[in-house]
Amino acid sequence: MTPSRHRSALPHTARWETAPDQQPVERIVFRLPAPEPYDFHEPVRCPYPRCGSQDVLLRQLVSKAVRDPFLRHVIARRYGCLRCGRTFRVYPSGIGPTQTSLRLRRLSLLLYLLGLSYAEVPRALAALGQPISKTSVYLIVRSTGISVPELRHRLRRVPLATGSGGNGRPCARWANRWLAVELYRDRGVADDGIVRVELFDRRELAVLLPWLEQVAAAAGAQMLVHRARAA
Repeated sequence: MTPSRHRSALPHTARWETAPDQQPVERIVFRLPAPEPYDFHEPVRCPYPRCGSQDVLLRQLVSKAVRDPFLRHVIARRYGCLRCGRTFRVYPSGIGPTQTSLRLRRLSLLLYLLGLSYAEVPRALAALGQPISKTSVYLIVRSTGISVPELRHRLRRVPLATGSGGNGRPCARWANRWLAVELYRDRGVADDGIVRVELFDRRELAVLLPWLEQVAAAAGAQMLVHRARAA
């Protein structure tokens, strides 16, 4: 099944408005599982077909460059099979044979499902210092085969002041009249959630919150709801 954001009863309007000055009524934090650089699943047998020998031996520790919001490299383990003589690698939890970490893949999917276009997701990741191509984003989304409802009002990027992205401030922001999506690259803040969403219209909470729960589940993220204080 090709992934899509199909039409639904989510809020819609004919105008492209943003709500940069509105006070949020709810704040949502999305936490993505972090890679575990020291967590390895030890191999019990050779992975190659027609072998499957249990006589495998750790031969070498190999440094591997990765694309991730906070990791730059990890250590992979290179094993050899004593029966067939071939070698294979075992990677830490959240890291695979490709350079892109599982966290960055899930982040790409999360941003797309929240309403950013295939062109905007790479710009968002570039703001985090992890630029990837639009084609890569498309392939990541397509590989999941996920379908969730789509907002009928596209998000638009909101210009931020020069130097944004530190001291607890977002490095990028997209918004429409109901919600805003913010990205954080400051490690102290982002550890609590790289992606945050602000909801502006209390009347739409009954629709938007279940939709955001679907998005979080599809992207493998934990969703935390913080009620904004009344003015």
